[in-house]
This record gives sequence, C-alpha cells and structure tokens, in this order.
Amino acid sequence: MALPPTQLRLLLVCAFLPLVVGAVDSAVLSMAGSSHWSGEMTFGVLALFLVQASAVSYAAGRWLPNWNWRLLLLGWLTLRVDLLLYSTSVVSHSDYGVRSELLVVGFYASQVSLAIIWGILGSLEWRRRLAGAALAAAPALQFLLQINAERRYSTAAWLTVALVQAIGVVGICGLMRVLGYRIDNGPDTRSDGAALQFTIGHMLVWTVAAAIIVSVARQVGMYAPGQYGLREWMQLIIAGTVLAIVALVAMWMVLGAGRGIVTTVIALAIAASAGAFLWYLESRIAKGGTAYWLPFGGDWWLGWTLLAEPFLAGLLLVFSATGYRLVWRRRIGGSA
Repeated sequence: MALPPTQLRLLLVCAFLPLVVGAVDSAVLSMAGSSHWSGEMTFGVLALFLVQASAVSYAAGRWLPNWNWRLLLLGWLTLRVDLLLYSTSVVSHSDYGVRSELLVVGFYASQVSLAIIWGILGSLEWRRRLAGAALAAAPALQFLLQINAERRYSTAAWLTVALVQAIGVVGICGLMRVLGYRIDNGPDTRSDGAALQFTIGHMLVWTVAAAIIVSVARQVGMYAPGQYGLREWMQLIIAGTVLAIVALVAMWMVLGAGRGIVTTVIALAIAASAGAFLWYLESRIAKGGTAYWLPFGGDWWLGWTLLAEPFLAGLLLVFSATGYRLVWRRRIGGSA
C-alpha cells in the first residue's frame, strides 16, 4: 500500500536526505584528508556545507508539514555542521590553517546572525523569539569559545570581527524593527496596492549609508598612528561592519522583494565587492606594518563574504519556502 503524501515527504526529507548528506560528507572529508587539507580542499568542504544547508533548509520549509519537524531537521543540520566546522579548524594544520579558521569563524558568525535576525525581526511574541534565538545561537557560540580557548592568539582577530558583525546586525535589525519591518507570512501589499516588501531600493539606501560610515572609518584607519595598534583595531571594526552589511544583503536576497536570478547576481556582486574591499584594506594597512597579533586574511576574506554569508542566506531559505518575507508592517494613514 502506498504511503500518504505527507508521510512520504517526511520519510524522504527526514530519513533519506540525512543519509545522503552523511554519505557525501564522508566521501568529501576523506578526500580532504588525503590532500592534507589544502587551501582549495578547505574551500571545497565549506562550499559543500553551504550547499547542504541551503538544500536541507529549503526542503524543510517546502515539504515538512509543521515547524516542529522543520526545527528538528534544522537542529540536526546545524549541530552536524558545527561539529564538522570545528573538526575542520582542528585538522587544518597546513600553511592555510590560520586563514581557514577565518572561514570557520565566519560560518559560526552567520549562524549567530541568523539567530539575531529572527530574534529581532520575527513575528512571534518577544519571549518566544528571544528564547528561540538564544537556543539557535548557543551551539555556534559554544564552539567559538572552544576555538578561542584552544587557539587564542591565532583566532582573536577573527573573533573580534565576528563580534563586531554581530553588533552590527543587532543595530541594523533593531533599527529596522523600530521602523516597522518584520519577518512575516502575511500579505505583501497594503490595501491600496503599495508594496510592503523590503526592496532593492531599501537595501541600497541602507548599504550606501553604511558605506559612508565605513569610508570615514577607513580614512581614519589609514592615517592613524600604528604604534598603538589603532589602525589594526580600525581594520577589524571596519571588517565587522562590512560583514554586517553583507548579512543584510543575504537577508534581502532570500526574504526581500525581487527574488530570482537578478537578485542573486546583485547580492553576490555586493558580497564579492565587500570581500575584495576587505582584502585591499588589509593590504594597505599591512604596508605600514601590523601588530603581531593580527593574522593576514588575504583573499580568504572573499571566502567569508562568498561562502559564510551565503550560508546565512541558505539557512534563511526555511522561512522563504514557507511563505515568510521581510515586510513593512507599520501603519501609514491606517492602510497598512
């Protein structure tokens, strides 16, 4: 006798899909070990985590019947990815080791950003939102603390960037909530037909405003005296701020208006530009000599913006697949 459609989807998504993910991970991690975790292989493994997170998140939102099943599957996914990320940071002992930690920290920071975004912009009652956000962020925070305890000097700079990114995401999302934005599954238009969704115009305004702040900070960082490490601290603060902007772009790409190939291309172009800017900024500051505690990220900043931030977008697909959008809910003339 054939299974009912709901049970068949549960079987495929909650049983078959995890088996496929596990088999693929086993094969790819074995290849990475054989290559002694080269830089290219490390990028490949993290790109695999990005693809898996996107596929599982979309499948959970699209085909599972309720949020209990969705959260169960996403909880399994994030815990598995967290463990594998930690293992990646441990075994990457080649010349790429320190810089691979940059990407690992970036992936954990994206999970924290996801928790912040839902905790602030979600549409549930605030106690439930904050409790869910704390629970979602706890594994990533625990692994970040563990990495810091084991490799304090090599990861301190990256953790500082992650902290600034988190603070930036809190600030952006907090201001958006004050202005009336929510992640909700209600209608996308007002009664008068005006669009309520977060559009590319909104995103560009926020990005330009933040870019002006970053530009001013960059000038301060370029010409600040280096003997007290001010330039290095300014670099880390600018990096965290830029990455918070990229997190906003990732949220717009998945939950804002205008989804599709054009939106994806624009978002990836902004992410690539952000990574190139951070690489350039670091190289300029490094010409004057940098503090001993500041590792050189180089082109791996592109990995943070093009792998770790899209990882955030992939996790947000569970909301998009269930009809949630970033919308404006404040009343204007009683019509919203």
